[in-house]
Amino acid sequence: MSYPYHLTNTMDDSQQEDTNALKARVSHPVIADFIQSMAEWGFNNQEHTLLWDAMCLVVEADEKGDLNDAKAMWEASE
Repeated sequence: MSYPYHLTNTMDDSQQEDTNALKARVSHPVIADFIQSMAEWGFNNQEHTLLWDAMCLVVEADEKGDLNDAKAMWEASE
């Protein structure tokens, strides 16, 4: 099956390694999935510095506990 370019992960190995390092810092699988999806979409379509800053802000918000309400909601819906 072939995917259109904008749906294909075109990250190089170093971009995936950096993304994996961010994903290792998060506390919930939904956040890790979001970071991966953001990276796959963004590295194809956006300016990388702004994308990286946004991904880091999501991880830092999780580390500070700012996403605890969202995590509780996700866990309640499982």
